[in-house]
Amino acid sequence: MRRRHLLVSAATAVLSFPAQAQQARRVAILTGLAADDPATRARLAGFREGMAAAGWREGQNLAIDVRYEPSSAERARRLAAELIALKPDIALAQGLPSVLALRGESIGLPIVFVGVPDPVNARLVESLARPGAQTTGFTSTEPSFGAKWIELLMEISPATKRLLVLTQQSASFYRPGIEHAMKQFGVEVAFAQVHSAAEIQTVLDGFAGTAAGAGGLILPTDLFTASHRRQIIELAARHRLPLITGNPPFPPDGGLMYYGADFVDLYRRAAGYVDRILRGSRPADLPVQQPDTFLMSINLKTAAALGLTVPPTLRARSDEVFE
Repeated sequence: MRRRHLLVSAATAVLSFPAQAQQARRVAILTGLAADDPATRARLAGFREGMAAAGWREGQNLAIDVRYEPSSAERARRLAAELIALKPDIALAQGLPSVLALRGESIGLPIVFVGVPDPVNARLVESLARPGAQTTGFTSTEPSFGAKWIELLMEISPATKRLLVLTQQSASFYRPGIEHAMKQFGVEVAFAQVHSAAEIQTVLDGFAGTAAGAGGLILPTDLFTASHRRQIIELAARHRLPLITGNPPFPPDGGLMYYGADFVDLYRRAAGYVDRILRGSRPADLPVQQPDTFLMSINLKTAAALGLTVPPTLRARSDEVFE
């Protein structure tokens, strides 16, 4: 009976919270992709679902302001300044550029991040267990992903002999796993950082010219390459380069393969941290969490265009298949 009484009391507290709120709390969101991107809509819907489940209602006790696609440092700073001018109580930020921009525009604002691969080395937090200060959140990948990307790409494209790891941010987080896997699978791996569309074309054209028809691409989770995915997909198709990525929107747009976190789930879980901080918890006391739900998706049409046969076992393990 006592346990039942406690559960009823907790449920009543959550349900009655909107009526008790005297003023709407304001959440600023700097999300990674464009406003009309289906992935953006799904992620924000997941966040709103999480907030609603915790008793927050837009237009009643909650206001949400969103800005989209911080595709350059300058744009990220401008979008962050717009959001800070609205005087938010807390911010949700996807990707390292978004977090840095928001921190640069406001000292002391609580920030919950989503999709930052290595927040410790990026100096966003002191440690995963004890973030310290005003920033905490959810990582999108683990160091082991580097080896997993090679394993999966070799499964679908066993003739691949040379791989290019392409990103805007440093790939050092994945490098040990990638270098171990390259020895295991007998492939060569090169690393390249790009900061503009022109650099993407130059790097991919140059790599394709040296790969002798046996090249492949690895694209770690990265807002810049995700924003430029249509260009990368087009160049990969032109040069017949199979790719695997930690950026979920690639396969729906024609990229060969994705393996990584469920970003909708990360946004939904981030709502739990935003709720707790708005109710009085300190970000410093909320440990950074790693993904616990993973997705794999394959574009079969792209595979066929590249002359690749998707093994039935790989197809069966996929969460999404695009035909």
